[in-house]
Amino acid sequence: MLSRRLVVTLLTGIGVFSWNSIFSQRQQRISQAPQLVVHYRDTVAAIRLEGIHTPARNTSLSSKSNNTSIPPPITRIGPLPVPLQVLEQYKQWHSVQALRRDPHNRTFALGYYSCPLQAGNRLHHFFNSLLWAVVSNRTLLWKYYDKETCHMAQSKEIRDDNEVCGVANTVHDCDPVLERASWLPSYDEFAQELKLPEPLYLNFWTTRTPNVMNRHAWDESYTNFTGIDNRTEWPLVSFPIVTNPLDTLSRPGGRQALLANYWTRETARKLHSLGTNFMFGMFFRESFTMSAIVQKDLIKPKYAAIDMKSTVYFSIALHSRHNSPKKDGADVRSEQRCLDQLLEKAPVNSTCIVYLMSDRPKTIEMLTTWLSTTKNCTSVTALHQEGKSFRGGEHGPWSGLGFYQDLAAVSQARTAFTGKMTTSSSLLVELIEYDRTMEAWRRGENKTEPLLQCKMKRK
Repeated sequence: MLSRRLVVTLLTGIGVFSWNSIFSQRQQRISQAPQLVVHYRDTVAAIRLEGIHTPARNTSLSSKSNNTSIPPPITRIGPLPVPLQVLEQYKQWHSVQALRRDPHNRTFALGYYSCPLQAGNRLHHFFNSLLWAVVSNRTLLWKYYDKETCHMAQSKEIRDDNEVCGVANTVHDCDPVLERASWLPSYDEFAQELKLPEPLYLNFWTTRTPNVMNRHAWDESYTNFTGIDNRTEWPLVSFPIVTNPLDTLSRPGGRQALLANYWTRETARKLHSLGTNFMFGMFFRESFTMSAIVQKDLIKPKYAAIDMKSTVYFSIALHSRHNSPKKDGADVRSEQRCLDQLLEKAPVNSTCIVYLMSDRPKTIEMLTTWLSTTKNCTSVTALHQEGKSFRGGEHGPWSGLGFYQDLAAVSQARTAFTGKMTTSSSLLVELIEYDRTMEAWRRGENKTEPLLQCKMKRK
């Protein structure tokens, strides 16, 4: 696995503190952020500070040199981007090592995940819980979303979905696909040891503002569930099930309505300071690594067919998602329309690469031919393994492991994205935004050009 290692200085006296007491110290640390020296070659890099080693964040998902987005060797000196500074601080206070060193005076939150089915829904469920755990200074305890846990969590929200819970698997089924970061503590390991009570399943409105249109009607009594950052009387909570990337805290009004004090609002603002997509991509890279079986023989064709002498690449990620099993993917007019719009913005003499991702083989076949014969573009697709489709074939023949192989390959695009904004498409955009921003950071650039986007019609 290609990765880079991060060495950080751990703080002592880990525990739950009031934000008022720690904020001044935190601001001082951030204002004096340590200088990081990053040596980057291919997809292997290293960040060195004083202290212990922690799991590295990935910078690319290519196999060896098969990534056209790999920059030349670069040394970067400077502080980490602000959202990463916040997350690194959180990890120092709430990692497995910190919890074992000082388990007292803490509050906790559950973070559910599963794979490989329903990747967009299940991972965003986890990332939203991580977001609220960071903001409210709670130690996140991961728990696998198996059948029993699924029925329990959904029944608490009066939304028990037998179809979803019926295909739930075990953590042993997921481990070969996603490698969980070692800093994340486990609920199953610590619940009994710490004598934790049953979790309090929080109301839908804990993470939503009253003006949100939803089936849950607003009631004034729901204000009892807001201000999670001040609820130290709740030792263990389970945040509401949210399977899309929640951006409520990206806005000042949302932070003001749902958070009780200035310090936690500042934490939320900093996490979103490079955009919601960057933040969720960061949560993915810092929490999970796609395993070797996902990335083995990742793409076709091999990049020998691409002009590697070209210095300008225009790379597009296309995700064509179909909601109806009756759709065979032969109608690609929406995909062609968006690709035409995006390719009009390509620099002259640039090398065009389109990473194709779809749940219908016919779509891949037709777009590959069209791009080659009419646009002089190279199409790149993942080498899939057959998967088990969910909900009567809706997700196509490559669902499950095949989706993660798609995600690993297509997230290598750097210039543009086109697709419908489903939760699975959101995962793709989030990884692209995070990776391209971090690559620019290594090059010494303070900001990146916006990711070009064209939204396709629902199918």
